[in-house]
Amino acid sequence: MKLNIVITGANGFIGNYLTQYFAQQGHQVYALVHHLYKAPPPNITYRAFDLHSFASDVIPEGTDLVIHTAYIPYNKNNNEEDINYKASKRLLEMSRRKKVQQFIFFSSFSASENALSNYGQSKFKTEQLFNLNECLVLVPGLVVGPGGLYNNIKNIIQANKFIPLIANGNQVLQYIRIEDLAEVIEQAVNNNIVGRYVLACEQTIKMKDFYKKIANDINKHIFLIPMPYFVADLLFQFFDKLNIDIGISRESLLGLKQMEYKKIDNCESIFHYKLKSLF
Repeated sequence: MKLNIVITGANGFIGNYLTQYFAQQGHQVYALVHHLYKAPPPNITYRAFDLHSFASDVIPEGTDLVIHTAYIPYNKNNNEEDINYKASKRLLEMSRRKKVQQFIFFSSFSASENALSNYGQSKFKTEQLFNLNECLVLVPGLVVGPGGLYNNIKNIIQANKFIPLIANGNQVLQYIRIEDLAEVIEQAVNNNIVGRYVLACEQTIKMKDFYKKIANDINKHIFLIPMPYFVADLLFQFFDKLNIDIGISRESLLGLKQMEYKKIDNCESIFHYKLKSLF
């Protein structure tokens, strides 16, 4: 059955991939974006969207599914209530009024009541909006594909010979391929799955080995330089003051500091899909 699907954050890495994926399956996708495209491909209708302010018609009548991936990064100069929470609450209320059948929210491994990062705090708070008997909250590990944080790390390794290794790089990294994430979502939609699920490949890798793997894949020789958290934090604060973009934000550093292994849900039993390893 062909569906009418609204995807927020369709300019972003995950949102854009899902937009293309579901359009290719023949579904009608309403892609909510900051920047409109002049010539959209078949089955995609782009609509201007801003989390700060949006009209109720961003969710058309007859919408079957909303996939909410949009997120506005923390702004230290903005003292208002978390816009991501407020916008998510409004989207959910609109969806209920318009009798949308399914709502999927993208959370994060960083989501925690005690998160150091504003990102983690925001994701945790927003998760509380959703009734898990009605909605689906997905918590993916590092999403690997042509974009996002993974791509930023790859670009940094491509451009630099010396790579800082925070706390010796012994953190355990859990990840999921973007292709697998899309397949899992399709299974969830087809089977009307609700609840909260942590998604990552069973195989893990230490951060330092992950850097080495990327460097090897792009045929780049790198030197890993051990760096304590407090030194890295001082550097990030310095870059922030000078408005220097180094590809990874201090929010990511804070998330890295709290990184710990998370028990993952069994995709084979829940979604009838086996996640694939990168290695």
